[in-house]
Amino acid sequence: MLTASPYTFKRVYSSGIYNDAVVVGLDLPKGKKTIDVTGVFPNGAKLTDQYSGQNLEVINGKVMVNSDWEIVLLAR
Repeated sequence: MLTASPYTFKRVYSSGIYNDAVVVGLDLPKGKKTIDVTGVFPNGAKLTDQYSGQNLEVINGKVMVNSDWEIVLLAR
């Protein structure tokens, strides 16, 4: 778990040379939200919020999302 309120967590999967990670946020406010992805994605990483379809960049360990969804699913 990254934070308890709002609830954000990471899921990391590794098998051989395959590595995958996502950050999920639940019960987030609609509109602008900032998600801390420190330790999961490096600064400069290009991510997509799978719910809103927005392409985002990690800046100072955080991603800023502006959407009508209360859920984010951040992945490369």
